[in-house]
Amino acid sequence: GKVGDLAAVETVIDTMSAGNVALDEGVYGELIVGGLVNGQTEKAVKGIKERGASLKEVHRIEALKEALLRKVGEAVKLLVKLFPEDVLNDPSIDPVFRNLCTELLQLEQYETVRTLLNELPVPKFSLNENQDSYGVSIIFEMVKQNVPLPELMKMVNFLIKTERNSRALHVACDCAAKSRIEMYPKLLEILREQEDLRPHYFWPLIAQSFTKHGESGVLDVLKLMQRTKTEADAETLSVFVLPKLSVTLKDVRLALKQFEDRGIRIATLMTPFVSHLLYQNRFEDVSRVTKLYPAKLNTEALIWPLVLQATVNKSTANFKSVAEVVRALQDKAQDPKHDLGGQLLMELISNKKS
Repeated sequence: GKVGDLAAVETVIDTMSAGNVALDEGVYGELIVGGLVNGQTEKAVKGIKERGASLKEVHRIEALKEALLRKVGEAVKLLVKLFPEDVLNDPSIDPVFRNLCTELLQLEQYETVRTLLNELPVPKFSLNENQDSYGVSIIFEMVKQNVPLPELMKMVNFLIKTERNSRALHVACDCAAKSRIEMYPKLLEILREQEDLRPHYFWPLIAQSFTKHGESGVLDVLKLMQRTKTEADAETLSVFVLPKLSVTLKDVRLALKQFEDRGIRIATLMTPFVSHLLYQNRFEDVSRVTKLYPAKLNTEALIWPLVLQATVNKSTANFKSVAEVVRALQDKAQDPKHDLGGQLLMELISNKKS
C-alpha cells in the first residue's frame, strides 16, 4: 500500500468484499497509512472516519506520524481522538506520544512536535503533583541533540504559553547543565531577563569551566555572574571558587583586585577568603589582608581552620602565630561580642578530652 500501487490493493479489496470475505483491520490500517504516504489524503481521512475506531495501535501511530509529517490537519485531529482518555490525559505525556515526539525530533521536525502537543489536552495537575514534568523528555532530547537555541526556545515558550509547563525554561537550564554545558550560559542569560538568578545556578558551570579551561575558566564564570547581576555568596566562593584558584591566590592583593573587577563585594568575599588562607596556613597573608581592607569578618566561620592549624602543629612558634592571627581577626569581627580566642581554647580543650 505504501509503494504507491493503491489502485491494485483497492481492486483486491473490492473483489474480496464482493465475495463476502471478511477483511482484517490491519489491511484497512495499511490502506490509511498508504493513502497518507501517497498523498491521497481525502481517501485516508474517509478511511479514518469509517474505520478509525477499530485500527490497531501500531497503525494509529504510523498514520498519525504520516499525517503530521504531511501536515494533514484533519487526519491529525481525527487520529489523536482515537487514543484512550488515560493516554491523552497523561500529565507527563504518555510514552506512545513521547516516543513519536522523539522520532520527529530526530527528523528535525520541531514545529511538527508542537503541532502534536497542541492537539493533546492541556494537563490538569493536582495540588501535590509535580507541575514541571510535562514535556521534560522533549526538552531533554532537544538539548541532547544540540538543536539551535531559537528552536529550543520556541518549544520552551510554547510549553509556557499553553500552560503545559510554566517552568519549561528552568527545565531547559537544568538539562543543559547536566548534558550540554556550552548551551547553559545562553539559557541563563535568557532566564535572567525573567527573574533574578541564584548563585547555585552557576555551580555546574564553574566545575565544567575549570575542567576545560583551568583557573581562567572559573574567572570567566565570575564575569558571567557579574553580567547577569548575580552576586556570588559565601558558599559559592568557599566551596566552588577559592579551592580552584591556587595560582590566582598566590598574590593576595592581585587576587582581591581580580575579584573586585568581577563585581564581588569585599564584604562578601573577605570571610571565605580569610578562611581559605587559614586552611592553607598562610598567616602572614591573613594579617596583610585584614590590615589592607576594612571589611568585617564573621569570626564564627573562622573557628575550624584555626582549630585545625593549632592541632596540626603544636610548636610554640605556631601557637604564637595563631595567637597573633586571632588578635588581628578579633579586631575585625562583625560581632564584637564573639570571643574568638575563648572559643578556640574551648574547642582545643574539648578536642584533647575526646
